[in-house]
Amino acid sequence: MNLFNIYIISIFAYICEGYTLWLYCSGLFERRYNFIKRLLIYIIFYTIPILFIGLRIFSLNCILFFVMTMLIICTAYKVTPGKSMLHALLATFIMCITELIVMVAVPDYGQNVLGYIDSFKVQVMIYYISKLLYLIFMYIASYILSKKEHPGTTSTLKIFAPVGICAISVFIINSFCILCVNISLSTKYITLILISATVLLCLNVLAINMYNYIEKQYIQNEKLNLQLQNESLSIEYYKQLAEMDEKQKIMIHDIKNHLLSIKELNKEHNYNEIDKYISTLLYSEEFSKPVMVSDNEILNAIAYRFQKKCSDKNITFITDIRSKTVSFISPDDCTSLFCNLLDNAYEAACKTDDGHITLKICSDTSDKLTIMVNVVNSCNGNPFDSHGKLKTSKKDTISHGYGLKSIERVVNKYNGFIDMYYDENDSTFHTLISFSDRM
Repeated sequence: MNLFNIYIISIFAYICEGYTLWLYCSGLFERRYNFIKRLLIYIIFYTIPILFIGLRIFSLNCILFFVMTMLIICTAYKVTPGKSMLHALLATFIMCITELIVMVAVPDYGQNVLGYIDSFKVQVMIYYISKLLYLIFMYIASYILSKKEHPGTTSTLKIFAPVGICAISVFIINSFCILCVNISLSTKYITLILISATVLLCLNVLAINMYNYIEKQYIQNEKLNLQLQNESLSIEYYKQLAEMDEKQKIMIHDIKNHLLSIKELNKEHNYNEIDKYISTLLYSEEFSKPVMVSDNEILNAIAYRFQKKCSDKNITFITDIRSKTVSFISPDDCTSLFCNLLDNAYEAACKTDDGHITLKICSDTSDKLTIMVNVVNSCNGNPFDSHGKLKTSKKDTISHGYGLKSIERVVNKYNGFIDMYYDENDSTFHTLISFSDRM
């Protein structure tokens, strides 16, 4: 293969490697510059190895690849030099592994391909396989590391689609190589095969970009929905607050008349009526329902909404939320966690004769840094099946379990622990959550 063809293949290889590194870093690191500046950094550093292409020394290529990757990560992203070095080592290791896999993936690579090493088109397809494998392994590594650094934020299904598409493409291009190596084909057919492999590679890039775009749109829509839910909760809470304030003002305005009525009853020594009158006042809506149950605005709105719902269904709702206990949880996660917890408790309590729900949030007495969330609700029978999974009585069985998954996502995100059990002695369902290693 002449030097010009070597330069063409090498430039193509660096473009693929740069694209893969771009995807890898985008999923892990915070950007230091905008798109244009980062693109220029990639172009500048990937231009350097082109000067040494003619040497074709494997060890030198590995060293250049490592240094170039480390400098790109350290320059384009907000990453320390030590951390960028570790990620560059990982990328270099994956690159070497994929090169070795190609020797196994292409049948009789060592014997037959060397005979076709001067065939530019066959060599290009071999590079296609190598770079697709590099993309697959780097994508998986990015997923694993992002899941480790941000638990609960990424789904296991995230890597199936892009990795599956790339794996199928590797198989197809590998089949093309088998045809070109083992069957005597004319230049025209080899060219058509190369064009097909190139189109397939472009479709992989397009599919991955579309997949990432759709995923980002989904995350943005989810955040928007949570924000709208938080706003609606706040609006509802402040409306109820204004309504309660108005009722209390009326009660204060009428307190003189109430006192005069009690005075008249006292003159008549009608103590039973006085007792009933005072009890009626004390347990009236204006006095019995506390407006503030938490110093957290979102949690306060959620608790007040469920307090109203429970009151309508004659369900006893008790809250004991200590100060600053949920300040480490973001508003979005606070909504997801407590709305789902109380939704489940409310649905179960509605099916019992003496419905009651208790929400208690406090710090552990033995360890003040550990926050304990305890939800207890009346429950009509054991909700667990023989396999230890929660049963559902909902008609929409397809949507069953998403509330619990949302709870587990938030618990995992904040390094918490969740335990659920049913107490047959008093027919209550208990949900215990502890956050000991708060972020």
